[in-house]
Amino acid sequence: MSRFLLTAGWLFLLLLSAHFVLADVSVETRVSFSPDELVLSELGEYHGVYLPPGGCLSEIGKPMLPAHMVYVAIPAGHVAKAVKVISPVGAELPGTYRVFPLQPPRRTSHRPDAEDIPFVEPDPTVYSSDRPYPGLLAELMGQGDLAGQQMAVVELRPVQWVPSTGKLVFYQDIRLAVQCVPGDPPAERLHKMSPRGRRLYQEMAENMVVNPRDVALPLPDGPPAKDLPAGDYDHVIITDSSWVSPFEPLVQWHLKRGLRDTVVTLQWIYANYGGDDAYKIRHFIMDARGTWGANYFLLGGDVDVVPIVYRTYNGEPVAGDLYYADFDDDWFSEVFVGRAPVDNWAQINTFVNKVLKYEQDPPTDYALNCLLIGMDVDAVTPTEDMKEYIYDNYIPARFNVTKVYDSDPDNHKTKAMNALNAGQNLFNHSDHSWWTG
Repeated sequence: MSRFLLTAGWLFLLLLSAHFVLADVSVETRVSFSPDELVLSELGEYHGVYLPPGGCLSEIGKPMLPAHMVYVAIPAGHVAKAVKVISPVGAELPGTYRVFPLQPPRRTSHRPDAEDIPFVEPDPTVYSSDRPYPGLLAELMGQGDLAGQQMAVVELRPVQWVPSTGKLVFYQDIRLAVQCVPGDPPAERLHKMSPRGRRLYQEMAENMVVNPRDVALPLPDGPPAKDLPAGDYDHVIITDSSWVSPFEPLVQWHLKRGLRDTVVTLQWIYANYGGDDAYKIRHFIMDARGTWGANYFLLGGDVDVVPIVYRTYNGEPVAGDLYYADFDDDWFSEVFVGRAPVDNWAQINTFVNKVLKYEQDPPTDYALNCLLIGMDVDAVTPTEDMKEYIYDNYIPARFNVTKVYDSDPDNHKTKAMNALNAGQNLFNHSDHSWWTG
């Protein structure tokens, strides 16, 4: 439920210049939570407060209360400057609580016997306060762009805690007003978008925001950054020139089922773009999206063939291919990028044959098979609990579910391999690992 409100007059036409001048805008929307969604638990002398599927506040030593990130569609040509909460509806929960203090993040590979990570005590300033924490019900965190649709990023804090009394207040209905001013936000310039691509991004944007009725993708405009050979493609495979042939059966299958596909070699990209290799690939993908209307890209090679890029998340370097998909570094992927981590012709043939088998001739009983693997990553973290949550809340009853848990008496490796060899359409896995294995 949302609408655009003009707070500084209507759009008006300057008669002499015949240009539109944008006005300040307030975009209103409402976010609601069900009381059944709130989960309270005991954590020793503390209480855990969760509101799935959202996260939590991020200040170490302060109360670990729920935080939900939401996206609000705002009109083109505007920059979000502030967010205001209007008439929130909340209720005090019965009982008193001492909320668990947020602890530093730990790697799943953390070994208690090898590393001593001390418990961070509660922040005394907060835990002795008589003021609600965190105080603000909503905060503007930034702005993103998807196919030209601008979105304000807002963090909601629907649960407030008064430390001195131990009382929790849960706000189940929060009405937001995002204040926007005319500006020139970073935006992805599109030279071309196919009707199929436009429908795809329209649906994606509508599914992302809390005010889908306000989504309005701008029409493509602006020339591409670089002239590419004439083409009209949905899918592009990027690989070494010596590997074009083994990928050809996949290209032909895509063409047969109506997905326009082509192969572009790394050698051609490196010869026609400047910068390091990853930068060249990224900017080719930008141009292919803008010139050809391509939305899907397959990186055909392992990291020693098609370079991987590290991005910092929560202070940690994280390897991945988001760099190629996120054109403006706002953590919104503009295109879909996958990778075939292959090193030779034989591996490419195996990869292509698996894709073709999956799409052309899967077993009739294959689609409903699901495998859940949950091992203990340390003495106090049985990830089978996570798998059971997925099983209880997300998997339909008609699915055939195989579980491999650390608590099982069976040989875990044998049971998992047998299940994989029998065919699993869905596979959710949490296990031990380290950088080298």
